[in-house]
Amino acid sequence: MNTSLIHRALAVTAVVLLVLSFTGYVPEDSSLTVKLIAAVMLALAVILRAVEKNREKKNNTTKKR
Repeated sequence: MNTSLIHRALAVTAVVLLVLSFTGYVPEDSSLTVKLIAAVMLALAVILRAVEKNREKKNNTTKKR
């Protein structure tokens, strides 16, 4: 599975949600929920990127042998 596109899409969507939340486009009562969802999405994007980087590193070391 190619996680490159997935983690980028998650990160961009989370940033858009945060911008909308901080600029007032999201009602105040649900703003905190949107911010929490965006934070979880950013964390998931970082984890997916780390997994992808680890797989790339693992594949590069096995090819050199």
